[in-house]
Amino acid sequence: MLPRTLRQISGFVALASVLLLNGCALALYGQSHISGDNLPLRLPVLDPGSTREQVVAVLGEPSRPPSGQGEKLQWTEVIYPRGCRMYVLLFIPLGRPSRVVRQVEADFDGGRLVRADVSYLDHRRTVTHSESLLRTAPVSAQTPGSP
Repeated sequence: MLPRTLRQISGFVALASVLLLNGCALALYGQSHISGDNLPLRLPVLDPGSTREQVVAVLGEPSRPPSGQGEKLQWTEVIYPRGCRMYVLLFIPLGRPSRVVRQVEADFDGGRLVRADVSYLDHRRTVTHSESLLRTAPVSAQTPGSP
């Protein structure tokens, strides 16, 4: 029978060998800002009819100056989206995290917000996903037969 310390050392060596020979690891990471406008991590839902000042207070000053009378504002940010990354032998990363461009456009009519959309673009600047940032009016509960 082997002494206790020798058994512990041999167990550690066996475990380390398994990890190093077959070792793959996944590393989870959060979304991070690379360049451009520094938008909030989670984009807020905006109320229709908000003023330009209210929208800028929530999203920050856009880096691109407004066109014309300020009826259209645009924010553009390059980010690493949250996800996971695989490592071989516990420290050699496979591939690169993909960069994504987040673009927010807000249109105003008479100084009031009428449209706000966010688009996600891949490295080829192709839109992969788009959605509205405007709050939708809640559907009122109506009883059958009521006007």
